[in-house]
Amino acid sequence: MKIAAHVDENGTPLPLTRKGRVQLYDNDEGAWRLVGEFPFELPGDGSLGPLRASLNALARRLGDWRVLLSGEVRGFAYSYLQDQFGVRPWRSDGALVAQLTAVAAAEEKRAAEACACPSGDSPSSCGGCGGARSTVVPMGGPGVRPVDRLDGSRSFDLIAAMAVDSRLNSRLALMPLLTEEPFRPIEIRLDHRPRWFARDLDELGLTFTEETRDGALFITVTAEGGDTP
Repeated sequence: MKIAAHVDENGTPLPLTRKGRVQLYDNDEGAWRLVGEFPFELPGDGSLGPLRASLNALARRLGDWRVLLSGEVRGFAYSYLQDQFGVRPWRSDGALVAQLTAVAAAEEKRAAEACACPSGDSPSSCGGCGGARSTVVPMGGPGVRPVDRLDGSRSFDLIAAMAVDSRLNSRLALMPLLTEEPFRPIEIRLDHRPRWFARDLDELGLTFTEETRDGALFITVTAEGGDTP
């Protein structure tokens, strides 16, 4: 098992927004070995361009390490790493070695559950290990995912997504959809426009219109110069 950990000088996991070091651990020989490390801290000005560039650089330096132990697991940075690069963030408590062991056990359980099939079915027939299955977990939890439309656009119910998963916030749920390439126009149902929305969409080169229907706010996001569906 290979696990990366973003930690301070005492080995305590830190959020990516705080200055620390990313340490690369491997336990292929039965014990955790530190095989590499490098300093890391996300830019603090909140601008989306530098943030994405920093995360892209981090993903390249992680290489084969696709499990990240950190002091936080929520927010755009973690969602972006998971959605774009398949990096799975984890947070635990206790001494670093104990946390690495706990995360490794949780990863093994996650993998086993991903392979599970109904009784009598083989993994290849039900889409478990060895079969065709998506490696990207849709934001918002089971049953709440973007809906494809015939014209190529999509719709997404943020109100329903956040009702299903209380851990979500608007940025965590929406940014993977807004930064997906190629971008497709999307209509979002929500109860209010988030404070970050207009600024971040401007940085992404996106524009939006909004209207109120049936007591909810509907925002349609398109690329600048694109056609509104």
